[in-house]
Amino acid sequence: MRTYKMWIGGEWADADSGRTFRTYNPANGEAVAEVPLAGLPDVDKAVNAARAALPAWRKRARQSAPQQSAASLQLCVTTRTSSPSLKY
Repeated sequence: MRTYKMWIGGEWADADSGRTFRTYNPANGEAVAEVPLAGLPDVDKAVNAARAALPAWRKRARQSAPQQSAASLQLCVTTRTSSPSLKY
């Protein structure tokens, strides 16, 4: 069974409380993953991170399609380089 974290503000994070819960495959009832049980402090962190990122995303929305493609490609390369354990 895999264990996941939340992606908040550009970082992987556990729930502030440290609590988790299991998710199950509805077809067979098999446990699929253990995920963070987010609480209000986690929601506040995520909302604050989203607000901080909004100006950059607004700027990106005004870019041309080729500029957006180049930025997306750079994000993929950076992610792959900094997190080689990610599977695509």
